[in-house]
Amino acid sequence: MTKPAASRIDLLTSWRGIFSICIVIFHCRIAAMTEITKFSVVFFFMVSGFLMAMKYHKADLSGRDYGKFLGWRALRLYTHHWVALAVYVVLVVVFAHGRGANWDALLPNALFVHIFSVKREVIFSFNGHMWFLGDLLLCYALYPVLSALLRRLKFGIQLLMMLFLMAVVGWVMGNNMSPDLLLPAYVFPPVRIYEFAWGIVLYACYARLRHQVAAWSDARVSALLLLVMCSSLLLMVMVRYAEGSAVDAFNEFVLWEIPVMALILTSAFTAGRCSPLIRLLTCRPLMWLAEISLEIYVLQAIAGLVYNYMICPVLGHFGYPLYEYYPVGIFFPLIPMAYLWRRYISIPLNTHARRKFA
Repeated sequence: MTKPAASRIDLLTSWRGIFSICIVIFHCRIAAMTEITKFSVVFFFMVSGFLMAMKYHKADLSGRDYGKFLGWRALRLYTHHWVALAVYVVLVVVFAHGRGANWDALLPNALFVHIFSVKREVIFSFNGHMWFLGDLLLCYALYPVLSALLRRLKFGIQLLMMLFLMAVVGWVMGNNMSPDLLLPAYVFPPVRIYEFAWGIVLYACYARLRHQVAAWSDARVSALLLLVMCSSLLLMVMVRYAEGSAVDAFNEFVLWEIPVMALILTSAFTAGRCSPLIRLLTCRPLMWLAEISLEIYVLQAIAGLVYNYMICPVLGHFGYPLYEYYPVGIFFPLIPMAYLWRRYISIPLNTHARRKFA
């Protein structure tokens, strides 16, 4: 298999840890995190396409190499999903006696085919947030095709095509989609594949601009990054207080695509730089958090069951009822579990997958 190029930009890595925490807090039913969570989900799909293009833009992924490329990723994602699903099912049976689980959706969930359903109770069954891994695996499977098709087009044509698709998606989402279908559309793979493709185009844009930006000072790059961050936060605040307005129709994900693109590009331009802002955003604690971001995402529902059915009852017996502190308390089991999962499952699994598909 053709050896891939390097694919790590510290700030893009750091954002993964930050946004994974934001998503967990939102899943604790904290409405104030809604906008940043939608921003985060768009970020994860776009940055995945960006990093795939950065890592494999010169690699030949045809024939057996494609099998190795996809096999490694399928082994990793399915293993994470199946082990987490088994643990989740056991906890539901032991503590909730199986109540509340949609058992008819178990097999589709295990195979990741539930992402094609239009039924909320199927899409979000069991580890409800694991639809993300199913969509991501499909994006990986299509990457060689998407990349090859886009490379055949001039960069300007790529941009025009993606802008046309953005207009179509925005028009459909904002004006012509039934409210009952908005949530399934949020998970529907073609929508996320479109965002993943945007990431591939973003890398092409970055490759054309990075030599020009290399001449900029660290202060200038940091100022641009700060401007993008502040603008994105301001947009989130505006959307939060614009509830009921026309902007709601675009608030599932379309609204966040341009801000996410700006954040990915400006973050990529920080590679090799060390201004105070960049050092702060790539400090060791945030980088460590990013290293376990996948595990945090995979284990959040399990950690929630552990907190509600094991930790709270025990502490409640001693006079400390902590159920209301769930959005904070969940991290006490979640972070150690994510660390142990990474050490004893993720790292050995990655080593085995690399060896098997070398």
